[in-house]
This record gives sequence, structure tokens and C-alpha cells, in this order.
Amino acid sequence: MATNLIPGSNEWGANDVKTSGWLDDTDGVVHFHSEQDVGDIIRGNLEHKKEFAIQKNSAVGRFGEFCKVASIPNIVVDDLIRNGIWGDKKALKKWLNEAEQTPFRTTRTWL
Repeated sequence: MATNLIPGSNEWGANDVKTSGWLDDTDGVVHFHSEQDVGDIIRGNLEHKKEFAIQKNSAVGRFGEFCKVASIPNIVVDDLIRNGIWGDKKALKKWLNEAEQTPFRTTRTWL
């Protein structure tokens, strides 16, 4: 049975991530669970997509060499790091181009 909540856990951090930690009395293993409300990030990304489409279709139509293509929540970045995707440019591009990652994209362009 998991009891003994670790002091200081179960509070929202500065990066809007809440991490809870507890010690399992039966096997002595420490467990952690993190969560983040990603609604604001996803809504912001949708607005960026709209702005990008407007700018792309305007008279200027140029973005230079760089433009923002995604805004990824910290909780997702943590998972990408654990899975070895974050440090691998090719794997990250492939991950961002997947249909499931559309909410994190700020453009409709293919990477």
C-alpha cells in the first residue's frame, strides 16, 4: 500500500508541473507521478497556427531561415528525453510530423 507522501511533493512547480512522490510500504520503492495542464499551450499553438497561415498568405509570405514550429509542454519533453527522442533531430522531426502531435505544432507545414 502506498502511503508516506514525500514532503514537498504534490505541489505545483514554477513550470506548471505537479509531481507527487510516495514510498510504497510493501516493497520500499519510491514512486513519482507528474502531471501538467496543457490546455493553455494547446490553445496558444492553435492561435500561432492561425497567425502563421495569415502571414504565409500575406504579401510578405516569408519567414526567413527559422520559424517556430512547435510548443511542447514540459511533461511531454520529459517523456521525450526518457525515450531518447529529444536529443535526436531526426527522431524529433519524425515525432513532430506524426498526426497525434498536431496539438503541439504551431504550423501546418511538414518538417
